[in-house]
Order: sequence, then structure tokens, then C-alpha cells
Amino acid sequence: MKGIVYFIVLCMCCACRYGNTAVEEALMLAGKNRGELEAVLEYYREDSLKTKAAEFLIGNMPGHYSFADTVSVNRYYDAVDAVLDSLSGRPMEEVKGVLERLPFRMDDIDYGKVEDVEIVTADYLIRHIDTAFVRWKHGAWARHLDFDEFCEYLLPYKMEEFQYLDGWRDYLWKDY
Repeated sequence: MKGIVYFIVLCMCCACRYGNTAVEEALMLAGKNRGELEAVLEYYREDSLKTKAAEFLIGNMPGHYSFADTVSVNRYYDAVDAVLDSLSGRPMEEVKGVLERLPFRMDDIDYGKVEDVEIVTADYLIRHIDTAFVRWKHGAWARHLDFDEFCEYLLPYKMEEFQYLDGWRDYLWKDY
């Protein structure tokens, strides 16, 4: 009986390569994108704090989504920007009315969604993690955060569901 229990425990330990069940689950859900996420973990193998940050992001990816067709969705965002620019200074009700009608004029947009674990690239995540650490360590407004607060408030790779996965942290830093 002891041999069977020992074997089961050994199998469980070997199955959890990263020692974090949330990360293991995310990697299983990633499908063809698993290699991208594993590349991030491998990249930070020598840096325990950045490894924990990468594990935090990857382990929390399941259940978060992006648009499947960002090209057509970006055309919608561009149209919204154009409306806001052209109606600058106009009454809010007028702007609201135009914005509410806009999706009906753009019926070719594919609003399909895909889980982030299936599309986030290693390059995007590595660049994002490195930038977040720089902002944490060198930003006067963020230095007081402990690691858990950093992970919760400064590290996330996007601010809202269906946000386009781009270098938002860089361009917001320049503007704000």
C-alpha cells in the first residue's frame, strides 16, 4: 500500500513542472500557444522575482479574453476616435447618439472572442513585465508598493477585457 501512495505522490510532483497549479492549468488551456507562455517562464528562470511575476500573469490569464479579429475591431475604435474628434465641443447627447448608432453601420466586425492564454506572445509578455518592473523600481509613485501590491495594481498586462494587446504602458507613460 505504501508503494502505491508513494507512486501517486511521485506522479503528482512530476506532473506539476512549475509547482503552481494555476500556471499548469493555464498552460494546458493555452493549446498551441503553450510554447509562448513557457518561453516567458524560461526567460526569467534565473530571476526569481520576475518568475513569480510571470507566473502571476500566466496563472491569472484563464477567463480573460481579447477580440479574435483585432483588425476589424480597430477599425471601429478608429471610427469612434474620428466621431469624437469631429464632434468635439458638441452637446453630450448629440455625441452619445452618434456613438450609439455607429456599431450598426459597421456590421462586418467580428466580435468573436479568444482566451488570452491562446494568443499572448512571449515577446509581448516579456516586454510588459520588464517595463512594469522599471516603473515599479524607478517610479517615485510606485516604489512604496510591496510585491503583492505590484502584482495586483501595476503588473497586469491589460486594463480591461478585450483591450488590444499593444504597448499601452509605453504610450500612456509618455502622455501621463
